[in-house]
Amino acid sequence: MNADDTLGFDRFAFHRIFARLDAKNIGSIGVVERLGLRREAHLIENDRFNGIWGDEYVYAVLSREWASKAPNRAR
Repeated sequence: MNADDTLGFDRFAFHRIFARLDAKNIGSIGVVERLGLRREAHLIENDRFNGIWGDEYVYAVLSREWASKAPNRAR
């Protein structure tokens, strides 16, 4: 992690950061999983785009979980 990775938790003091993704968007899923977010929900036919219903994933990470991934940083 670098300084930019901690902006939401350190500068803005967020408790939780989440991402809502199209379940078919493999690239975005890979990004949030590499960042350490966990999948919390799979919403079936939750979103409609161009008249087609699609599934959505919700990923999230808590501040304390994020901090535990970088134990050398002061909190």
